[in-house]
Amino acid sequence: MQAHGLTADSFSVADIAPGIAVSGIGAGMVIAALFSFVLAAVDGDEIGSASGVLSAVQSIGGSIGVAVLGSVFFAGVRTGDFTGGFHRALIVQACLLTAFLALTFLLPRQGRPDDEQHGVTADAPEATRHAPV
Repeated sequence: MQAHGLTADSFSVADIAPGIAVSGIGAGMVIAALFSFVLAAVDGDEIGSASGVLSAVQSIGGSIGVAVLGSVFFAGVRTGDFTGGFHRALIVQACLLTAFLALTFLLPRQGRPDDEQHGVTADAPEATRHAPV
């Protein structure tokens, strides 16, 4: 839907609102699942630290993304080409998303280590077992 902005000659809120709404809904769904996915690979005693690091990295990534895309957009606006700046920002965003999606396939695949490896046995008290994430 946001790709429509790449072909439009004019800009209106009605043209981009559906794409932004779908992007926002998708981001909300992905971020919630991302926490569970990332924290599943962390030992139970390190989940608090991992959650904090994940939140910090997401904030930093969001700030860098806004800075980069804002710079691309305002470089076009400075020359008076509002639509062109918007188009370039969308192209850069699409390229970055594609590149990072490709990089995710290079990440090592790990699962949460079994409780048995960490000295927790099936007959251990419930309070010492890891809660599922």
